[in-house]
Amino acid sequence: MAFGVLVPIVVVAVGIFPFAHVLNRQAWDTSAAFDIARTEIEQLRATAFDDLPASGSFTEEHRGTVFTCTATVTKKNSLLKKVTVKVTWQLKKTESLQLDTLLAKTSQ
Repeated sequence: MAFGVLVPIVVVAVGIFPFAHVLNRQAWDTSAAFDIARTEIEQLRATAFDDLPASGSFTEEHRGTVFTCTATVTKKNSLLKKVTVKVTWQLKKTESLQLDTLLAKTSQ
């Protein structure tokens, strides 16, 4: 009786483990990409409005995954700029995450 119950449990566990591993890896990578994008936006927010670069990119590695981060700053008007930060990485296919924000010029 116990053997009859144990075999299906083992078969299900062996079938689910690879799928669960991929989901866990995807979650870790997405979390890392979000942290990279958030940090880049925070650094750009700390930059003087008139000194914001038009664009820039860099790569970072976390837990064996290489992330490419590209930031683009677009002038909307004399007091407002749009910042787009896109992070891409390779899992089974190219994955990406994008954050957008607006930065306003403040009087100093």
